[in-house]
Amino acid sequence: ESKKLLKLRNILESSRRILRVKFFLIQFVLYSFVGLIACVVDFSVFFLLIKVSEISLVSATSISFSVATLVNFTLCYKFIFSVSKKRLWNQISGTFCIASIGLILNSFFFWLLLNYTQLSLFFAKAFVVPIVMIWNFGARRKFIYFASFSNQK
Repeated sequence: ESKKLLKLRNILESSRRILRVKFFLIQFVLYSFVGLIACVVDFSVFFLLIKVSEISLVSATSISFSVATLVNFTLCYKFIFSVSKKRLWNQISGTFCIASIGLILNSFFFWLLLNYTQLSLFFAKAFVVPIVMIWNFGARRKFIYFASFSNQK
């Protein structure tokens, strides 16, 4: 009988791992979709700023990234990372701390690509966005919403 219990326990543990992977993949796909929306906001604000103002390119990319982060947080809060043991203010401040690191990465890689490659503004921006998206998703999931799966019943 102990062998049967051990086998059942292994099956349950395997099922739990499969559910975690599925949950992660679903969450990542949804985050990617929200990221796409935030990316459209990022590009739109960026190009609007450089076309209608005398603002520097790095400042324009910083502002557009910040607006996109606000859109991203709002959509993620409502649709993806709805379960957290942290208070809303801690979620917001944590998201913006992580996004600040993302902003530094965004600005640095954008500057690097503009100054040391022949990439256009558009392609430099397109190269940087996925790098920062992966950072933001991983960091938010690990440091802010780490309890999301275990709280799903």
